[in-house]
Amino acid sequence: MNIHLPSSTALITFERLFRVRSINKVAEQMHMTPPAVSYQINMLETMLGQQLFLRSRKGVEPTPFAESIYFDITVALEHLRSVMHRSRDQQRSAPIRILATQALASLWLLPKMPDLLEHFPGVHFEIISWKGGFDHKETERGQQGFDFEFRYARHDELSQPELARLISSDMAIPVCSPDYLKRLGAPESPDAWRSATILHARNWPGIWERWCIAAFQQVIPVDHALHFQGTSLCVQAALGGVGIAIVHAPLVTEDLRARRLVCPHPLSLPVEEAYFAVLGDDHTRHADLFDGFVAWCRAHMDHGKPIAYSKN
Repeated sequence: MNIHLPSSTALITFERLFRVRSINKVAEQMHMTPPAVSYQINMLETMLGQQLFLRSRKGVEPTPFAESIYFDITVALEHLRSVMHRSRDQQRSAPIRILATQALASLWLLPKMPDLLEHFPGVHFEIISWKGGFDHKETERGQQGFDFEFRYARHDELSQPELARLISSDMAIPVCSPDYLKRLGAPESPDAWRSATILHARNWPGIWERWCIAAFQQVIPVDHALHFQGTSLCVQAALGGVGIAIVHAPLVTEDLRARRLVCPHPLSLPVEEAYFAVLGDDHTRHADLFDGFVAWCRAHMDHGKPIAYSKN
């Protein structure tokens, strides 16, 4: 025989009304209106088939039946609260799964992990990376069951924009090592770039041509080009003095500040894509930490600001 159980709200309302004996006080405590409190009690009385409270000059008084069930209901609520506490403790001990492109994970997130761990004491993290870029199938991201994701996309490409928060706009900038810049000569001259080695990321196709046309009004034929799977390898090659890479500005600001990389040309090219933090879904176990995570990300990412140009 199926028995319909009352809602936890109705049981909690009964518990509190039994103790304080005032509908108005219970309404204030539970952030409800007095009629809403009365409605919960009436529903419970209907389900039980018994009257629970009688109105008096001082407020309400429990009936003998209410007296007889009060202990059982309070015990049941304590058991339910204990279950919820254990569940939340287990959820909190589970790591926050963060999905990010390889470039963002290696160039931006991992160097900042000590600060992230300090900002979220007692919280564990799991970083899942994938190639990213524009030449992938959507299935490459996989069904990872992530809690938070870093997504690089245009706003109109987001499938659930209500779950996304803008972290930073983006700019395409050229970077190289200081030693390579010295070998390049006059970096503002198109002729100097003809002898350069250009480092291409296959998952950001066409960005060299777009930047070159914006900087020089032409696509400059160069003597050498190297193609890599992704941006992170391009940056590693630029750090090693191999050539010039066109990269995402927010991902290399620390290397630029430390002068491990320099900009051989003043043009920072704005692009339509941007970096977003995306909540896995509304019911992910760490959803209550998402706003704090977004605030931390915004505080630690330069929002597509132009990068200082280095002549030497």
